[in-house]
Amino acid sequence: MECAASNLRRATGRYPHRPAPGGGSQVVVQARAAVCAVPEIEASAPREGAGAHAAQGRVLMASIHDQAGSVRAGEALDLDRLDPWLKQHLPGLVGTPQVTQYAGGASNWTYRLHYDTHDLILRRPPAGTKAKSAHDMGREFRVLSRLCQVFPAAPRPYVYCDDESVIGAPFYLMERRRGLILRKSSPSEIVITPDVAHRLSIALIDQLALLHSIDYQAAGVADLGKPEGYVQRQVSGWTGRYAQAKTGEVPAMDRVGGWLGEQQPPRRLPERAASRG
Repeated sequence: MECAASNLRRATGRYPHRPAPGGGSQVVVQARAAVCAVPEIEASAPREGAGAHAAQGRVLMASIHDQAGSVRAGEALDLDRLDPWLKQHLPGLVGTPQVTQYAGGASNWTYRLHYDTHDLILRRPPAGTKAKSAHDMGREFRVLSRLCQVFPAAPRPYVYCDDESVIGAPFYLMERRRGLILRKSSPSEIVITPDVAHRLSIALIDQLALLHSIDYQAAGVADLGKPEGYVQRQVSGWTGRYAQAKTGEVPAMDRVGGWLGEQQPPRRLPERAASRG
């Protein structure tokens, strides 16, 4: 989940709506009723000279957002085919997109397409042989299409294409969210003090709790996984994998694993949870 590098405090819950491009066709599954979260990035700044400091803060925060870079060799998009397809299915796109690629993560390839009028993210599976369900762009699109209507942190998808003649693989477009993904090494402008780390951790847990409080049946995602037994599968699966992979004794991990095993809820839960199955 993306962590916005605002003033590193919890989100306020204010999510202004940004209009999505329109469009539709037989190969498009369009999320139409969603009004989804686009958190504004607010820079922290001293109160004295608030206007100038805030402007400087916004420039600083923009400079440390995760940025896409050059497209990797052999992973370029065929713009001669993609650009006309997008302009046919997303009316309002103007200009030729500036295409860059996000380097982090290799499970699926992620690109930024910056048009004169829109700033879009394209997701597609990698080239080569793939596991049957490991890179299902259609499923990813359907999950986001339903989830963004009830979970403001989920980005809004715009259009999905299963015609592999366009770029050689299924793909979908979604809104771009500006922010910073916290990795092992943080930008020098961000100092992760113990207090900041604590607040980030609480904010992450709050979002996970909000996600899992969603009525997944009402949200229309009940057919996307296997909710019953989810907790048991996760606890037994991850503790088992840890036991098989550990290279030394960590008593705290054994205690946590035992506690999780003892604290599991009944297999039949109230019908409220959004899970991956």
